[in-house]
Amino acid sequence: MHTSFNMARTKELCKKVVMFLIGFNILQPTFLLFSTSYYVVARFGFQRTEIGTFVNRTNVSITFMAAISAVIMSLYLLWVAPKFGLTKYNHFLSILTTVLAFVFDALVLIAYTCGGATGNITFYYWALVMTAICLGTNQLLCPSVDPKNIPLFSFGIPVSELRVFFYHVIFRHIVAKYNISNIDFKLVTGQLSIAVTASFLAAVLWVYCYHDTGHASDGICIEIERTSNYACKVGEQSVDVMVKQEPKVEGFKRYEHSVDGVKPFKILNLSNKNVPIGEVTLPTGTLRKVAVYTNDSDTALLVEILTECSTDKKISVSTYDYFFFNAVVSKWFGYRINDGQEMDSNTLIAVLTRLKVDMMSEIPEDIVKTLEPTNRNTDFWLALKRGYPFMLMFGLSIAFLCAFYPAIVPYKLIDPTRGYYVDLVSVFIRTIPPLLNCVVCNVDSLKKYSPQCDWREKRGWRFSWLIFIPYLFAILVALLILHYPNLAVCKLMKNNATFVGILTTMIGVSFVTGRSIGLTALPYQKSANIDPLTGKPMSNVDSMNTKLMCSCMLMYYALSVVIIPAGNGYHKAYSQYEQDRDHWPTKDFGFWRSLGFWISETMKEGTNILRCSFTTDLTRHMSRN
Repeated sequence: MHTSFNMARTKELCKKVVMFLIGFNILQPTFLLFSTSYYVVARFGFQRTEIGTFVNRTNVSITFMAAISAVIMSLYLLWVAPKFGLTKYNHFLSILTTVLAFVFDALVLIAYTCGGATGNITFYYWALVMTAICLGTNQLLCPSVDPKNIPLFSFGIPVSELRVFFYHVIFRHIVAKYNISNIDFKLVTGQLSIAVTASFLAAVLWVYCYHDTGHASDGICIEIERTSNYACKVGEQSVDVMVKQEPKVEGFKRYEHSVDGVKPFKILNLSNKNVPIGEVTLPTGTLRKVAVYTNDSDTALLVEILTECSTDKKISVSTYDYFFFNAVVSKWFGYRINDGQEMDSNTLIAVLTRLKVDMMSEIPEDIVKTLEPTNRNTDFWLALKRGYPFMLMFGLSIAFLCAFYPAIVPYKLIDPTRGYYVDLVSVFIRTIPPLLNCVVCNVDSLKKYSPQCDWREKRGWRFSWLIFIPYLFAILVALLILHYPNLAVCKLMKNNATFVGILTTMIGVSFVTGRSIGLTALPYQKSANIDPLTGKPMSNVDSMNTKLMCSCMLMYYALSVVIIPAGNGYHKAYSQYEQDRDHWPTKDFGFWRSLGFWISETMKEGTNILRCSFTTDLTRHMSRN
């Protein structure tokens, strides 16, 4: 038993590591695009002034490919899998997509290194776009397979950015010290090699952790209608369940179900006349005893479950902390006593006032306050009603970032060389918020400060929306600099590495904070379905996490398809006029007319970018050296 316990702990640790690695590698297409474009355009023989064009066109293509794959995966997870009973195979599908991610990452490395002195930028472009297939699928599939470790998934993303920062700094130091040539080729090749290695490790560990997720566990099914001993099949063996009648409450019969033998089991299910009681959540501790209260005709009315779990002091404690009662015909309600008291000492209340919901007001209020509903919500719309703000926070964070970063901020405000270093510093600083989020979600003493809670109970987390204020401020300042360059304050700010660095960091920190908090908190929000006894909201069924995750990614891609082309359209429109300030198109316009002109130009260029999302010849859109 000790060996199997250690193996279980090892696998749990591996799940944390591999979820971190999935997050570490999930945004490789965009990280490669943003961090290496300075070198990529030169490696393929193009002018560095074409960085913006390369970034914008490739970014839109990556977004569209990821959106297409995300929509297909969402349709599968939301409709196809439940309809045809395929949900139990999701972990096998996730194995396929993680292995495919490794294959596509290797293809990007091949595309960059082959083709001689000037290579083939179109091949490299399409290899990057193909990796976005796994970006879209794995963003949905992997967190839905293991939602508990989403904080590690979120933390892996900025750590990957931090790895980019240190890699570039160290590589540039080595170049300066040893006078290495052809750094455009060697730097990116090294970065790609690290990404491929991480992708390979993620694929191997994911296969190890999830290849047997669908196997039967050592869980036992308690048949609550039984009044005599019976056998229950667990895996390949048969386990005897002993049933003993004991007097307990006047007017009711009490039957105790206990498992024969010493091997510990968890309770897998409750069934009543071969019909599973599926509306309630069962305890996860080791099963010790089940008490079933019936009427004179042996109809099950109330079930108590005695489980054993370890406390913070590593002491095993047994308590009747879960109970379920048949309030109306075929409708079971479940509750957990969350004050640590043993249920036997203060329960039953004449078997909960004859087990009718409309009579629950007779239960003392101090008892009701200790009850936590364990029934789970199965209504998607009631789950979405409480979950959409977190989806919106996640979607807006990423979509708004990609609209202006890095083509406009920092590269339109400063020269490419200093913009590159400004971006590196920003990458380093914006790892701090998700690092803090990961720590508070995984350190026991700090979990009470974690966003992994129902925000209706901890209302302070609602102020998280304020993170968008510095983002909007930074964008407005950047637009002011671009459109009113002759103002004294704008002259002071433009080409000032410190100030541009502050703007870039404000955008980056707002983005990673919103993304990390929104995605981490989403699975922990309770539904709008209210329990009739306690008036407390019900948690969602586990399968709802998949639906919410799909909806979250769909909202993100829906926003991205609109916001990112608009940002790129603005970049293209501005670039057409910035070199000739004497013939500035809005030179004699008032504010509102100028605003209308730029919105019109942005929409026109954005629409053109949407129409030409994919290209078979990227070279015709760029100027060679």
